[in-house]
Amino acid sequence: MKLHLMKWVVLVALFASCHACQGASKTDTDSETDTAGDTGQDVAEDTSQDVAGDTAEDTGQDVTGDTAEDGADVSTDDVTGEDGCAGEACTEAGDTRCADTVIETCTSDASGCLSWEPGTDCEETGDVCIGSAGVATCQCADVCPAVGGLRCASQVIERCETDADGCLDWFVHLDCGAAGGDCNVAGTGCDIPCTGMEAGMMMCLGDLVLLCDGMSYAPFEDCEESGETCQVFGAGVAACG
Repeated sequence: MKLHLMKWVVLVALFASCHACQGASKTDTDSETDTAGDTGQDVAEDTSQDVAGDTAEDTGQDVTGDTAEDGADVSTDDVTGEDGCAGEACTEAGDTRCADTVIETCTSDASGCLSWEPGTDCEETGDVCIGSAGVATCQCADVCPAVGGLRCASQVIERCETDADGCLDWFVHLDCGAAGGDCNVAGTGCDIPCTGMEAGMMMCLGDLVLLCDGMSYAPFEDCEESGETCQVFGAGVAACG
């Protein structure tokens, strides 16, 4: 009986001992898990904060520094240029260009800086400024449309002819006022009255032979076309010769 009771006491003691060991083991495991979790979280937070802080700081410094430096470079270049010349407008001394009707020349000053300087005004000679590939010159321009064209300018008939520069311009053809007449409405001749004179009487107006029809003089012959001139041979008599 005593032996049987002792076996039960030993079994209960063993059972209690095993239960205690399992509890301790679980506690240790939970503790290690908590420690690892806390450690991982702390490391992650620290690493994240450090990386974010460093990245923001580096990025801010780099962007700000680069922007400031670039801004300084642009500002300096705009004001002075690489050679220290402010507002340099041209690149090759001696080049010319047109500024409306004025020829401008690229000129170097005492400091070696280049700028455009005004020169000849082509309009003063009735010409226009023509420029290309760094060269500008005054050139004549056609004033009238075609050789032989006529127009009235007050009491004078003007004809379109080629000038010495090879361009078309207006020249005096007939002075109607000098013969006591006016330029006709069409601009092609003179209206010169010949009332009181006999029909058929002639007169010279420049190199043009005029014939009286009893009311007014009308063109009869243009001596210039034959290379001759109008000549008067007596009262009321004129012809090319």
